[in-house]
Amino acid sequence: MPELRSPRAGAAVLAATAGATDLLALTDLGGAFASIVTGNLVTAGYAIATADLQRLVPVAVAVTGYALGVILWSLPWTRQLLAEFALLMTVAAPLPATLRLFTAAVAMGGQSVIGLRLGAVTTYLTGALATALRDLTAGRRKASVTVLIQLVSLVTGAAVTAGIRVVAPSAALFVPPFLVVIAAVLLTPVKGASR
Repeated sequence: MPELRSPRAGAAVLAATAGATDLLALTDLGGAFASIVTGNLVTAGYAIATADLQRLVPVAVAVTGYALGVILWSLPWTRQLLAEFALLMTVAAPLPATLRLFTAAVAMGGQSVIGLRLGAVTTYLTGALATALRDLTAGRRKASVTVLIQLVSLVTGAAVTAGIRVVAPSAALFVPPFLVVIAAVLLTPVKGASR
């Protein structure tokens, strides 16, 4: 893998992207998370037990989209951040909410693979929090600080998007793709660096 301009900052921006995307998925695209599969599966269990098919549909769409994103981004091809940008731009398109949720979830599944390649968690942070707290308790502060940065970035992405959503709902839809552009710049290979 070539040396990247700023992988730690890029991973933090991708975590903010996940926070922004999940906020929009939860509030505007049917009430399911685009990247938090665990929360969606718990919601699916509730929907099944209560025969609430309206609650089950967005969850099934999001989990399926996320899984497809992981599969597609695991294949050897390039321009993955460009594909994520394109998918997140559809969230702002005048399409049915279910289709927009699906494309957001595909993007988040793909972003999870990018995070794995960076050695950073950018979407599913529950286990990362447990690991960070365990490492902090064991005196391994450096590892825990990196994860805590990811967690703060996730919350910041959601909070900024929520704030923008209050004053300019349509503009909030463009926060995730804008963040992906920033991440792409931060993750560009450094020219002249050895491979």
